[in-house]
Amino acid sequence: IQEMGNAEKEKGNWDKAIEYIEKAIKSYKIDAKRNSLYIAYAYIDIATCYQKKGDDAKYLEYMRNSAELRPNIPELYTSLYDIYKAKNDTVNCLSILKLGEKAVPDSLAADIQGAYLDYYAFIGEQEKMQTMANEILAKYGNNAAVVSSISTQLINGRAYETAKAALKIACDLVDEGMITEKDAVMMIDPRNLDTLLHPQFDPAALKAATPMGK
Repeated sequence: IQEMGNAEKEKGNWDKAIEYIEKAIKSYKIDAKRNSLYIAYAYIDIATCYQKKGDDAKYLEYMRNSAELRPNIPELYTSLYDIYKAKNDTVNCLSILKLGEKAVPDSLAADIQGAYLDYYAFIGEQEKMQTMANEILAKYGNNAAVVSSISTQLINGRAYETAKAALKIACDLVDEGMITEKDAVMMIDPRNLDTLLHPQFDPAALKAATPMGK
């Protein structure tokens, strides 16, 4: 039945695809524990159909149904995180990251860890973001994917979005041997560097200046 649903999905027959995949889920639930991963993927397939139909509420509902089964699918949790973040729903942002943290093994958790850093930056907890980044880099220092994800988040994260800060963090990571100079250049958002190419006032001088009028 699942294959029939997938075939309709390929044709763009979203309603028919949903109908078949829903029936497949019912059959999987006969042995739900054994088939939990199949059910999770089926929910994602249905969610995709609703997304194509432009039904964002149903898309979110079925993506969340999949996540509640705690499948080992990192992109599921990060996709949901992005949805909640766009809604400024910090409660569900944290909730979905916790689900992902429990479901995804350390070897595949680079994106989950990066999303955690983004979450702390998003809510303005810069110190927690930096502390967590240090802990992650210490624990997963030999995992290139994790180092790359965390370094990119530190350099371009919301908490460090000014050009000078981004450049300083990149240089610090190079000095500490965490990334190469080439990696640092590739990680910095060009829009951050663009601001350094324009004349700027010295912040200290501006603070000390005497106003010329009210």
